[in-house]
Order: sequence, then structure tokens, then C-alpha cells
Amino acid sequence: MFRKIKVGYYPLSKDLTHPGDRRRLKFWADNRGVKLHVNPDSKMDLVFVSEKSDFFSIAKSHSNTPLVYDLIDGYLESKSLTSDALRASAKFLTGEVSKFSLRYTKYVARECELATKVICSTVEQSLRIKEFNNDVSVILDSHEEFPMIEPELIRKESFQLLWEGMPYTL
Repeated sequence: MFRKIKVGYYPLSKDLTHPGDRRRLKFWADNRGVKLHVNPDSKMDLVFVSEKSDFFSIAKSHSNTPLVYDLIDGYLESKSLTSDALRASAKFLTGEVSKFSLRYTKYVARECELATKVICSTVEQSLRIKEFNNDVSVILDSHEEFPMIEPELIRKESFQLLWEGMPYTL
């Protein structure tokens, strides 16, 4: 079914090497034979928007196109008003978003409201998103790139750490 439609994607990274790109939408597309049109400037049948994309500009340029918002981080939860305002300001000043907001959590909530569907990575996150959009699906990342190691092959006296996130979150 998806092979016949044009699927646009506004990714987390230009070359789809970011873990959130390659383990989520790129993995899904590759396994279904779907060609992704990255940052499309033509009409698409369906558009996926990552959380690092300017949702409102994309919604304007792809009006009447179903938009799926891929919200993998907990941006609807703010630790403080200060951090929320600093995040909002940084995203605006760097050009990541085109609309200024004093509270980034409210900005993300509005993105959720306007999206046709929101996909996220945890059940807890989906419950929070449902306050703004009832069409939410939890989609786990693919971890096929990590080899499975039999527990008995792991040396008990060695310390091993696997971090699958980005360096700045370690």
C-alpha cells in the first residue's frame, strides 16, 4: 500500500544518520520498500515531521496533506519555566522554529493539536500527548544494528555500558 504513495520526511539529520532517523522512519521505509522524499518541495500524499523540523512552516507548505508528527522526546514536560523559556528562545534564535513562543511546551502542544497523527516512543508519553491529539501511536525504535550477545559470553568482572542516545544526553 505505501509503495504507491509519495511519502515526505523532514528528518532529524540531513543524511538520515541520526539514531532517531535511521532507527525509526528510515527503518520503517526500508523494510517496506517505501522511498522517502527528504525535505520535499513538491506535493506529497503523506508527510512525516520530526521534532527538529519547523512544523508550522511545513504545515503551511503542505496544506491538505496528512501530517504525522514524530515526537520522540519529552518536550511536553518542562522542568521549570526558565528552562522552558530558554529552550523556546534557543530554538527560535537558531532558526529551528519560525514562530516565537515563551513556553516551548505550549509550542509542542500546539504542534500535537495540528498534526493528523502523533507517533512517540513510550506509553507514558502517549498518555500526555492524548491531551492534545487522540490519534497517537507508540512506535519503538529498531535496534537491529546492535548485535545480540549471549549473556554467558559477557565477562562478569568487566564493566560494560551501552548508550544508544546522543553524546550530549549521556
